[in-house]
Amino acid sequence: MKTINLILGIHCHQPIGTADHIIEKAYRNNYFPFFNALKEHPRIKITAHFSGYLLEWLEKYHGEFIELLQELTRRSQLEFLGGGYYEPILPILPSGDRRGQLKLLTEKINKLFKVSPTGAWLAEQVYAPEIIEDLELQGIEYILLDDFHFQKSQIEAESLFNPFILDRFGHLLKALAIHSFLKQLLPAQPPDKAVLLLKKLSSLGGERVAVVTIDNEIEEQYLSKLFGLIEANLTWISSLRPADYFEKVSKAQKVYVGEGAAREVAEQAGGAFNNYFSKYPEANGIYKKMLSVSKKIQMLKRGKTIVAAKTREEKIREAESELYKAQFNEAYWPAKSGGINLPLVRREAYSHLIAAENLVYGLTHGNQNYCELSILDFDGDGNPEVLVTNRLLNAYFSPTYGGSLFELDYKPENINLLDTFARYKNKGLKALEAGSDKYRKVSLLDHVLEEGTNIEDFRNNKYKLFADFADGLYTVLPRRKSGEVSLRFSREANANSGPLKISKTATFHAGQSAFIIEYEIKNCSDKMMNFLFGTEFCLTWVNKKMAEHIEDIEGLDKIKLFDAKQGVSVSFKLSKAANIWKYPIVTSLVNQGGTQELKQGVVVFPNWKLALQGGESFKVELRVGIEQ
Repeated sequence: MKTINLILGIHCHQPIGTADHIIEKAYRNNYFPFFNALKEHPRIKITAHFSGYLLEWLEKYHGEFIELLQELTRRSQLEFLGGGYYEPILPILPSGDRRGQLKLLTEKINKLFKVSPTGAWLAEQVYAPEIIEDLELQGIEYILLDDFHFQKSQIEAESLFNPFILDRFGHLLKALAIHSFLKQLLPAQPPDKAVLLLKKLSSLGGERVAVVTIDNEIEEQYLSKLFGLIEANLTWISSLRPADYFEKVSKAQKVYVGEGAAREVAEQAGGAFNNYFSKYPEANGIYKKMLSVSKKIQMLKRGKTIVAAKTREEKIREAESELYKAQFNEAYWPAKSGGINLPLVRREAYSHLIAAENLVYGLTHGNQNYCELSILDFDGDGNPEVLVTNRLLNAYFSPTYGGSLFELDYKPENINLLDTFARYKNKGLKALEAGSDKYRKVSLLDHVLEEGTNIEDFRNNKYKLFADFADGLYTVLPRRKSGEVSLRFSREANANSGPLKISKTATFHAGQSAFIIEYEIKNCSDKMMNFLFGTEFCLTWVNKKMAEHIEDIEGLDKIKLFDAKQGVSVSFKLSKAANIWKYPIVTSLVNQGGTQELKQGVVVFPNWKLALQGGESFKVELRVGIEQ
């Protein structure tokens, strides 16, 4: 009788930082029913992937479930897939971090279940040839890969039921195609339809293998019927784990598969996963921060520190742990659940990245006060950014984007105070009636607007420019002296009646969380100019009252925003009274559940109505203070 080999798989993951009640609901509704049904059908074999954070949670709250998985493993009914511990997108990580993530999950599986995985699951099915060597070096022999990858490489449909071998500079990795047409049947169609399709496939003969990943949200009753039907037809269905199949079949077709992802992920990205970093500057900011922290840790391993060797190794491991926690995939793209769109997701990533960076600086600087300046291409756009750091703050500036401040980390609380999100017009994240944003939601963005512009015009992007400064190129002159760094940004642009120049100087001091911004706006023409000037601050904020109110306050020379949940306050003191516009940054997330409003942060926009004679200047000083 002709037979068909059948590999059933399941993928279980929860991002770090997910609330306990959400994971508990998934456990009761999905994970437990699935494996409980499997227990009742001992002749059905499964391969399963659990991310490391989810295993930690299950170990802590449901030891009985871990025991169930142990029992299934002992009776050779369950094979675990490895992968990245915190479910990272492996190809976007530095090689050392890939290996570290793979090793962590292998060790966790070995500790709990006394087995070491030889297969791996790729988060969001993102694959690139450069991961082959790292997988091989960590003991991974095979991966399960969506048939979409092989179809893009023009591999014949009939070949998709046979094993493949991937090659990269002599490093080898086996692969089995996950068959999307079978996956789509479950649970859309009754289980008997899937079995009938398997019967047709079995008629082709040979050691063909059908690989089906099952949605963990399928109801237990449906699963029991499916498992029962498979058991009733084991005369021609061979239920196997991947390891069992590779013991039977050693021959594999060599293929070369290019970079790619799951079909829906690739379509949304526009091809390569890394396209998300050009589509969303917010994702690129987290990604480049992650790469920066990773590089600092690697340099620290090779360099010298001011602490004893044992303490040094412990702190480096702790920093690596924080880094790995920040690499969970949802922080780098607009995932089905919201991903990068969600403030809590971004905050989780930044929190771990800043914590890791703090550990690095603790080893290199101890408790010393310092104020350092770096000029480098931080965001990978081919232009230099200017980074200032002291014991309490990181402040990152972009001279090419309006001399703006795009990251401001308050180190004692591991928080990026500028972690906001712009309004985009696209399928996943749609703007509200106000439309999409003209500019990124960064800070110290200078706006020179026509007279009569009001808060509603500004908030709804219906204003007219008097002169173009906001995202323009500023020159920068950095100055360093003991315990102090200052940056002087300047730009000249043409207004309706002639040239206008803005200069702003940001000054930071060692050991201080406050900094000074000095502005000079000069009419460089010989004609009168009347306009509105303001500088925009976009702050991440979860204070409900602050995130809901639109305010236009006249004649203020100071304002303080306090967030009880984060335990941080930000104050602005102005040398000249201003009108203060304050309003929430609100986006809407469109997904299967409908439309959800997201409070991304708050805009604080001090502005002045100016009337400058030819050659006249307006000067104002802003002191920004940050406190616990």
